[in-house]
Amino acid sequence: MKRLFILIGFLITSFVNAQYFQEITYGVYVGGNQSKMDNIEPALIPRGIYSGYSTKEVPNIGFTAGFYINWKKNYDSKMSIEADISYSQQYPEFTYENIKDLEYNIKFNYNYLNAGILFKFYPIENLYIGAGPTLALNLNPNDMTYTSNGASRPGGIDFEPDETVQKVLKESFEGKNFLKATFGLGYEFNSDITIGIRYSLGLSDALETKENGFRYSEVKNKMSSFGISIGYRFHFDETNNFQ
Repeated sequence: MKRLFILIGFLITSFVNAQYFQEITYGVYVGGNQSKMDNIEPALIPRGIYSGYSTKEVPNIGFTAGFYINWKKNYDSKMSIEADISYSQQYPEFTYENIKDLEYNIKFNYNYLNAGILFKFYPIENLYIGAGPTLALNLNPNDMTYTSNGASRPGGIDFEPDETVQKVLKESFEGKNFLKATFGLGYEFNSDITIGIRYSLGLSDALETKENGFRYSEVKNKMSSFGISIGYRFHFDETNNFQ
């Protein structure tokens, strides 16, 4: 419910300020994004205790879709403001392997509801660049999967089953709502088809380490993503143009 009030307040504020603008469009878009979370290793593995291993933070592709409203002072204006609400799947992974042939994979299966504002500049007609803040609300903060070869490898008979390790991880880590800076580049065709590229840089922590007995540490884990989308925009007619 708190999240709903945040989004309602965001939209009300946007519409109140809309009366200053004359050229108003709205639209929808769909696309894909590739997401990555940083600093996972120091959260999971205590420093200076283990050796002979390697890790990797793996980006993954997810789906995204959204709705936006775009305001310009007039048709020829070089500036506009876009309010955006979107859904995104962001599935970063972490992989581990060591010299004893142990391998495991952790995947964060997070879905987000995003609310943001993009301040856009048009260097030439229809082409824009933009930047602005976005709040990402995590819809399933405890959804993560763990897979390994721990029990199946030679000498792994005493290794904990994947289900047990996954349960511990879910109890020890939780996805957080976070703030990110979004940068966009796009083109708005005269046919009203739109294409866009966006890069989002996490500004605040996206993963919380809860109190635990496994030496997992609280560090800042920031989420970044790169996305491509295609959409279609609509125009308010004169009677609904907030003039």
